[in-house]
Amino acid sequence: MNFKNLLNTNLNGTNFDEVEESRVQQILDLYNKSCRDYSNYMSRMTLPKWSLRFGEVEDFGDDINHPKYGHLLKKLFNIILDLKPKSILDAGAGGGSNTKVLYSLFKKNNLKSKFYCVENNINHYHQILDNFHNNYNMNKPHIKIPETDVTVYNTPIHKTPLPDNSVELIFSHAVIAHIPYVPAVKTLEKISQITSKYVLHIEHKNTDINIQIHTHREKLNVNFVDYKKIYESLGFKTIISDCVLLNMKMESRPQMMCIYLGEKQ
Repeated sequence: MNFKNLLNTNLNGTNFDEVEESRVQQILDLYNKSCRDYSNYMSRMTLPKWSLRFGEVEDFGDDINHPKYGHLLKKLFNIILDLKPKSILDAGAGGGSNTKVLYSLFKKNNLKSKFYCVENNINHYHQILDNFHNNYNMNKPHIKIPETDVTVYNTPIHKTPLPDNSVELIFSHAVIAHIPYVPAVKTLEKISQITSKYVLHIEHKNTDINIQIHTHREKLNVNFVDYKKIYESLGFKTIISDCVLLNMKMESRPQMMCIYLGEKQ
């Protein structure tokens, strides 16, 4: 599908047919530059704070009782366990906690999967490697992931060096909201190419507040992704499309989370 047609699936009413191709490319070039110098997402999260404590509540970890996010984490893990994918890519892996919990759950349930992570932030990339292989006791579950079972890439998601149709399930959790709208669409397009079967997103809906590089904060880049519409345009069948109101506000606005699961046709 034409990239501008994908952009026109947005929820904020912008007609990208009226936007010059050169302007769209300029936005993408600016985002690529911000990825190279790590200015697009300046998280300083430490490795222990990524922790998901494992084995204390229903074998998921007591983070599922978090008043704002716990039910979403449980939903994320349950959906993936039910699908039993033979390969999984964590798109925007942070400190690697979600992958670590999934790896442990798969092992407990006698399921095997090849795991991949992609993370552009250089600090978090090193945290992932540390979390999986070295200082793994700092971040529960207390399990070391063999290097043969996981591949970690330090790159923006839209430049992930995996072949088309090479991973059964790609998921993201609270990641796409950090990406301005135009490159977010490029990211979802790339995800749709790499996955052979499923995409799963649990993401903030209709937000620009997490776009931390000020040059991206303009109407064209307000992140109003319509996951259902864009993935159906890319040839996916919608299995789950839902929104959940969080018990929190940012900039005095209530926060909604989208849950989307699609299957490639």
